[in-house]
Amino acid sequence: MDFAQISDAMWQRHAHPLSVWSRLLSTPLAFVPLWNRSWRQGLAVWRRLPG
Repeated sequence: MDFAQISDAMWQRHAHPLSVWSRLLSTPLAFVPLWNRSWRQGLAVWRRLPG
């Protein structure tokens, strides 16, 4: 996606300060299954992925 294609509504949706902190703090949780080598935790993370 090109930055020229991003609408103002999309910027407003992703510009909330709380969403920045939630993404920043939750990103390391995606690596916990790799650290623990647990397929069950990996499955839980995979099910939470958007899209």
